[in-house]
Amino acid sequence: MPEASCVAFRAREKGGSTTWRVPPLALAHKLLVVRHSGLGVWPGEDRTKASRCMSAAPKSGWPSVVAMPHLEVSHGKDSIMRGLARVMAIAIGVATCSVSAMAEEKIPFSNDGSKIEWTGTKDDGKHVGGFGKFDGHVVMAGNEPKLLHVDIDTSSIYSDNDKLTSHLKSPDFFHVGKHPKATFTSTSITKGGEGKATHTINGKLTMLGKTQEVQLPAMVTDTEGQFALQSQFTINRSKHGIDYGQGKIHEAVPMSINVRAKH
Repeated sequence: MPEASCVAFRAREKGGSTTWRVPPLALAHKLLVVRHSGLGVWPGEDRTKASRCMSAAPKSGWPSVVAMPHLEVSHGKDSIMRGLARVMAIAIGVATCSVSAMAEEKIPFSNDGSKIEWTGTKDDGKHVGGFGKFDGHVVMAGNEPKLLHVDIDTSSIYSDNDKLTSHLKSPDFFHVGKHPKATFTSTSITKGGEGKATHTINGKLTMLGKTQEVQLPAMVTDTEGQFALQSQFTINRSKHGIDYGQGKIHEAVPMSINVRAKH
């Protein structure tokens, strides 16, 4: 994450002015508020920016930020006030003009409510199913997802027909003995998307040793420590080497992913 820009605060004095630059978070956390007889705090340009920084603070809190207040000194007290300011600056420390990147949090999926499902179609019907075992995690920065990773146990595939389930595990389809795992890792997550999607997730899906780029329009929420992601998308099975039943079984396979995570 880029470093937060600094906000200028001015110290007015008789015969001139001085500009010091401090992190906006210092203002947001009210560390600039120091009052003393004859001294006043005078903030500078952009309180809105400071408010945004404060609202984005992670639950663990920002790193400790201490800044020297900016003082409006009155006529006749210049040297006294400047001397006091120097002493306070040495005692407190003047903050640097950068803010540490927002802390990232890795959150594992919850088994409660998480599921991955698929629909296989053909001209005269369809079958539905899913994967019973998978795990993964989402990396959050504040309230925004930054990375999504999923590991799927292909041997846990199931369908609405026991005979079909056994066939899906065979070399004709997922060949689970040779390829026991499928994975998805996001390469980018951006806000906005098609329809009601809040985010668009681009990533790489690996099945049967073949990796393909896929895009997931997703609805993402993160409320009171409850993360949820829902997405419906389509993959092309033949691009992963699943060619059985070509001409009868459709190549496009609608997928649905619904994951939950608590933090």
